[in-house]
Amino acid sequence: MVLPDHGLVFTEQLADMLSVTSGDVVSVVFKKGERRRIQVPVVMVIQSYTGASAYAQFDYLNRLIGEVSSVNRVQVEFDPSKLDSFYGAIKTLPKLQGFSALHEQRAFLQALVKQN
Repeated sequence: MVLPDHGLVFTEQLADMLSVTSGDVVSVVFKKGERRRIQVPVVMVIQSYTGASAYAQFDYLNRLIGEVSSVNRVQVEFDPSKLDSFYGAIKTLPKLQGFSALHEQRAFLQALVKQN
């Protein structure tokens, strides 16, 4: 999926939870910087099986926040036998705001497909 130059892209699940659709405007408060409240348009609602999420173009978000670029995602590949050690290590990271494991998402999607 190519993200639009402006606005937010919501998954159907998030759009349903917030009772919004494409074209609506939502109020957003960022967790970084000034934490000011801004109005941002929802420009697209997409189907997704990974939950309630919102997406936006990185440079667009930086302009809204008024901050320079910063790392917002890291992909890591490691030995699966070290999974417990990896989980233990990331739990000690004070600034980590989220984590998702591709293998867990894949297993969830496979189970979902088997149900349907």
